[in-house]
Amino acid sequence: MHARGPNDVQDVLIIGGGIIGCSLAAHLVSNNKVSSRATGALASTPTGENLKVTLVEKQTLASEATGLSAGTIWSLGAPKWGNASPSDPQLAYLEFSHRSNKIYESIPDIGFSKCGCLKLAMTEEESTFAEQEYKKLAPLISDTSNLKLLTRAGVKEKLSEVDEKVIYRGLYAKESSQVDCLKAAIALAEKAEQAGTNIIESVEVKKIERDEEKGLYRVSTACGKSWLSKKVCVCSGAWVNEILDPALHLPIVPIKGQMTICNGEPTPPSLQSLPVIYFFTSYMWWSKNKTKPAEKITTNENINHCYGKRGSDGRYYFGGDRLLARHSRDYEVEEDTLRATMTHKAFKAIPAIKHVFEGDQVGSWAGIMPFTEDGSPIVDNLDGKGLYVATGFGPEGMTTGPGSMMFVADWLKGGEKPAILKAYSVDRLKKDDKTTTTTKEN
Repeated sequence: MHARGPNDVQDVLIIGGGIIGCSLAAHLVSNNKVSSRATGALASTPTGENLKVTLVEKQTLASEATGLSAGTIWSLGAPKWGNASPSDPQLAYLEFSHRSNKIYESIPDIGFSKCGCLKLAMTEEESTFAEQEYKKLAPLISDTSNLKLLTRAGVKEKLSEVDEKVIYRGLYAKESSQVDCLKAAIALAEKAEQAGTNIIESVEVKKIERDEEKGLYRVSTACGKSWLSKKVCVCSGAWVNEILDPALHLPIVPIKGQMTICNGEPTPPSLQSLPVIYFFTSYMWWSKNKTKPAEKITTNENINHCYGKRGSDGRYYFGGDRLLARHSRDYEVEEDTLRATMTHKAFKAIPAIKHVFEGDQVGSWAGIMPFTEDGSPIVDNLDGKGLYVATGFGPEGMTTGPGSMMFVADWLKGGEKPAILKAYSVDRLKKDDKTTTTTKEN
């Protein structure tokens, strides 16, 4: 990992070495061309051959939100586009998660397992919401057998350790999976590096300046190094505004998620093939509160956001709180809140999980995610020239990041903005003069 010379102008400079930046780097130097009903205009030069690409990460690859993620991947298989608009946000999400799943499946030794996902409804209201979700999603997927609406008995059949007295319904997605996030991001970075990408770790970017005369960007760092690049894509997660000019301020809120882990042995046989577990409580809350400021997601109404899995390493990972991060290093775990989350959801729905965690608990941790108030990311061109951003993926970075970056890579290689990305324009979030971003599509 070495820096190219200061006069070696880059074609694309990526800031941020999480799953978003690593995926973009890998796709940029790939010769693959995205082909989909959802693509819209394709790149006129889809090949990544001979592109000069540098990725700069202020710490080590995948050291923040990516490496701290539990690695659950919600996927329903390929979407059914039909005559739908290529900018339909729901279909875009399904497309990206499907492509991400396929990418992970193609990479060896990253803990990938197509274990399925079971979403649990624990009240009559959540049960109604689960039915509505099924009716909304089933017509959007190519293979409807990938999604099953389960009765209480069906949930019990899928997971015998569940307490059927507190479960009303379940939604099972068999294409969903899990992955070791750190290994996945590093594997994508290695793929990019082997194809010629220059990867720089432990260098913090401080400023991006446009030289109009040269038509280039100067990217300056805290250690005094700088690069010139034709295009820049900022993929720095929750802290994107620390790099951008204040005039380009983005409505990103840093949200802390908390997880706990245990060794999990011995465990009941049914828990040894545990699917990814989600609960409908927070999904239902989010659907009712999408128009509220992002800070509202930290209220007690949503304290029981919970999910978990049994990892490929045999350990159990559960948690998922949503708390407002007070500063950029706010990794302190609020144990009472985490315990309440586990008690009200995981332990109540699956009592055997409680015994597992009480038997051999390893510890807990927190990670900080970039949220937008509507839950969708910001993927856009900020100045109508060569400054791009990909952030705001929240808890969906691992689920949709690699798939969405396939389209961003085509865009950066010289094409028009793919129609599938138009739903992620920053313009949708503008509400006052604080956000003065000018967006373009080329």
